[in-house]
Amino acid sequence: DAVALEKERGDDPKLKSLSLVLTGSPGTGKTAFALLYARLLGELEVLPSGRVVRVTGAQLQDGGVEALEEVLKGFDEPGEGGLQVGDVVEARREGTWGHFGRIVRHDTSPRARPPYKDSYDIHFGGRVRFELSDGTSVSRRDNDFDIGVRRKDIRAKAETGGVLILDDAHQLSTSEKAARQVLYRLTEEMDARGGRFAVVVAGYE
Repeated sequence: DAVALEKERGDDPKLKSLSLVLTGSPGTGKTAFALLYARLLGELEVLPSGRVVRVTGAQLQDGGVEALEEVLKGFDEPGEGGLQVGDVVEARREGTWGHFGRIVRHDTSPRARPPYKDSYDIHFGGRVRFELSDGTSVSRRDNDFDIGVRRKDIRAKAETGGVLILDDAHQLSTSEKAARQVLYRLTEEMDARGGRFAVVVAGYE
């Protein structure tokens, strides 16, 4: 397929810009095409499957940057796929993302106590011997360790991102400062996320 061919060429489709601008009269299928495009990116595993958010220009015109920030939060939620021991993940600690560690154990034992069943033990630092939830131990340099972390509080890099469909983009009046700030912020997010984030802009010419 196209993704395999690009990889053979030495290209990584996840590092490419996948954003589009669609223009045309009402009823020409811009939104339908955008949704199909987002679905295709998910099926090809270029972006997280099902991570599609649609917002209109009017919504951002009225809500400004704050409304956009709320929309962008949806692209940072953890996925539902399985993670493996050894994976480097980002964890949410005390409500804050940005803490990176390695999974050292995934508790799938049917005998696990309820707080630990299907949870993850994550190590964030050096070396020290540390007792795990099942009574075994691991050797690590320090005790910067979280035990019994739920799946909703950890995410892999490949899980973040998705497709933002900006529908009726002509409703954003670039003559107004608030609208320009929205577009500047959206551009910053596209630059920061790279190929993990696609924006499909649909509107009139």
